Amino acid sequence: MAKASAGVVSGLRGLSGSTTTWPDAREALMELYVVLDEWCEAAEETNAIVRRTLEGARPPVKRPNRLNPISRGTFTEPVRQVGSSRTFGGFVEVVTRDSAHVLGNQAHWSKRWRSSNRRQAARRSLRSMMRLYCPEVLESFEEAVAERAHWILEHRKHLPLALSDPDTPRSTVQDFSTALEETLEALRSARQSLANLIKHAYPLGPLPEST
Repeated sequence: MAKASAGVVSGLRGLSGSTTTWPDAREALMELYVVLDEWCEAAEETNAIVRRTLEGARPPVKRPNRLNPISRGTFTEPVRQVGSSRTFGGFVEVVTRDSAHVLGNQAHWSKRWRSSNRRQAARRSLRSMMRLYCPEVLESFEEAVAERAHWILEHRKHLPLALSDPDTPRSTVQDFSTALEETLEALRSARQSLANLIKHAYPLGPLPEST
């Protein structure tokens, strides 16, 4: 797990408090952390369903619906619902788009029509700042998000049916569980790296004493 060095901390503080055209580093990092934290919660829910299946509690398959705790679905394609949880579909697409938006520091649509504006925004993005000051944290985040998204998108069509089918071999469900736990652990590690970076770079200071 990458620990924020003194150079990283001082550099980030300088960027956040300066009058340059770099993004507000503190707010951007906090937003990135919240996006990742939300994904960890969703991933924990998915993994719990697979673990319960291994324990013998197979979820029932219900009518096609875009509400699906396994895949978090997609708004453009109906998927089967597993279990009783209710979460809006399209989660993977939404969260990957949100993280890309935060890292890219995208300008307002009215300013993106010129290629020079797009190139300028890319040079001043949170991704560029992190690549310079904390490349390990950036790499951890991007790899964790990409690996989880790839696995879910590849398996989400058949995973609900496989979990509910009593003929699905236990070894297959175990393979699902192992892959999901590995990708969840990567998300958690990336989240912790971000949390460490934020807390070291922007400490809250002493809390007020209670009266």
